[in-house]
Amino acid sequence: MAALSRLTAVLLGVLVDSPKGGLTEAHESLEAFRGISSQVERHWVASKLSAIQNEEYIGDHTFPSLPRVTSPHLAHSTAQEKKDIFKSVWVVLKTLLFTTIMIADGVLASVVYASSPPTYNASTNPVLPYMVAQSVLRTLSRLSFVVSEFGGVTAGETDNESGFAELRKVFYLAIDIFCSREDIELANGTENWSEAFARELVDDLRSFNGNFPPLSLPLFIQGSSRFSSENGDVAEPLRHAKAAYVLACIEQLVPVIREPCLKDCVWNVCAPSVLTFFSSPEIYR
Repeated sequence: MAALSRLTAVLLGVLVDSPKGGLTEAHESLEAFRGISSQVERHWVASKLSAIQNEEYIGDHTFPSLPRVTSPHLAHSTAQEKKDIFKSVWVVLKTLLFTTIMIADGVLASVVYASSPPTYNASTNPVLPYMVAQSVLRTLSRLSFVVSEFGGVTAGETDNESGFAELRKVFYLAIDIFCSREDIELANGTENWSEAFARELVDDLRSFNGNFPPLSLPLFIQGSSRFSSENGDVAEPLRHAKAAYVLACIEQLVPVIREPCLKDCVWNVCAPSVLTFFSSPEIYR
């Protein structure tokens, strides 16, 4: 997969740099990854495996009803066999993230030099650089539970932190490209693209799997409980990962977000989230 991903990244980068441009092709490719990531996230949320934070928690009697969603032999597998399956699943998930990062890196490195037209015209310029960057950010949001395994998109910013350098590079490059067209406002004239994207992230956080608690009060006031996908709710690690990614994006968007959006949208999600997940270093940071 590494060689194929590298080849795809080079080809898409060459297309973007070509005289005719290849933003449309690059955007379509990244959107395909977003679709795959959305399906992966949806199935992972529905899986009991999502509630496990460490393979050491897996025992002989873990998930006796798993054959409904995986293998008919898994319920009768030993603890070591289940751990091996758990490891294999995570190898696939991390491979998807690595592939996405490698291709996005190749595309964004070329997109950053692509010029944007003075006005947006869907017929002559169906894809703009910021749309490519936004597609990458949306994909990373869907893979936030995998990103969290590396400490989040901001991990490694200091000498005392480890992190995924390529992930951090792609994230910040996508943010920079996305925020480069703040002169364009939406049709209603009330929001720019960054404000609209911030609201999209907040809405996604609130409606995550349809079970995210109201953000008007901290979780310990509402009555704290551990979420488990076994009961149809989002497992706590998933909620932490999604919240951390959304807050990391919003933090970078704050300089280009105007006061009304800061008051109505950003503050209402940031303050309760920090109080709710204060035990999570990734979110609190």
